[in-house]
Amino acid sequence: MNILKKAAAGIIAATMLLSVAGCSKGNYALKLGDVTVSPGVYVYLQTAALNEAQSSEDYDAELKNIWDNKIDGLSLKDYINDKALENTKQYAVVEDWFNEKGLTLSEDDLANADAYADYYWEYYSEYYEALGISEDSFKNVMTNNYKYQDLFMDYYSPDGENAIPEDELRQYYTENYAQYKAISISKIDPETSTAYDDDTLTVLEQKANDYLSRLQSGEDIDKLIYEYALENAKEGEEVTLAEGDENLQNVELSAESKLSNAVFDAEAGTPTLASDDNYYYVFIRYDVSENEEYYDSLLETLMYNCRSEEFEDLLAEKTANAKFDINTGELKKYKPKKLVDEQ
Repeated sequence: MNILKKAAAGIIAATMLLSVAGCSKGNYALKLGDVTVSPGVYVYLQTAALNEAQSSEDYDAELKNIWDNKIDGLSLKDYINDKALENTKQYAVVEDWFNEKGLTLSEDDLANADAYADYYWEYYSEYYEALGISEDSFKNVMTNNYKYQDLFMDYYSPDGENAIPEDELRQYYTENYAQYKAISISKIDPETSTAYDDDTLTVLEQKANDYLSRLQSGEDIDKLIYEYALENAKEGEEVTLAEGDENLQNVELSAESKLSNAVFDAEAGTPTLASDDNYYYVFIRYDVSENEEYYDSLLETLMYNCRSEEFEDLLAEKTANAKFDINTGELKKYKPKKLVDEQ
């Protein structure tokens, strides 16, 4: 995944907010062609690098001196600085490439980037300003992520330089996505939130087998889902009959649950019984190749899953070959130690 995406996602999940010295007005972190990157972007990516390091398997939070940590064979300080610089370079390459292609962000993308930045800036502005990250720098990082996505889509879209063959996308779709309808019979007693006793589970398993037999005899699964819901509705709870695609549920191969494994192992159209610790599932798998609406809704995800690594390699190559004007003197002002000292 693009590190700028990781950095943006990290705002939501971060449990630490870090502080460094402020940035001098008019200074810059690096330049690439007509692109000038502010120190605030570099500092933000320093904090992202620290957060990434602290999430690494190499990181030992129990060390008395956290700076004794080694991440990927580097001292923690060098890891933060190297990672932040590399990702600042990538930020600049995305900006430069986006401009070179003559692309512009859509109004929706601009509005989404602004809304996202405004929301989190309201909560974290005090902390980020203490870091030397201005609101503009923060928004620029968010906007850069949308530019990355637009570059990806421009490069691989049907009219792009390297359009992904539709057959490849559809094969990935049918191999990695499935849909099903299920009668889900709970093994958990709602009164105690614990599993039913063995006798009750035997009765429930028989009920599941009865539903399986009825499906095998040609009964409508939507009506059986409705029947089960009626039988188990709480007093006053309204239950309606769902038909068509309303009961369809989506699952990905990567889910790797007992249910998802059973769905992918099942033949489309064949009633099947599966179970896990919490439910008996009586389900029918549906052929996703016949669902164009679902395919269309996943198209960008399919493209990304098929080409993200290749695009990351391309971006890394462009970054390695780019000629940067790095303001080393400015970057030296931002000591990783301060990121922790003022937590």
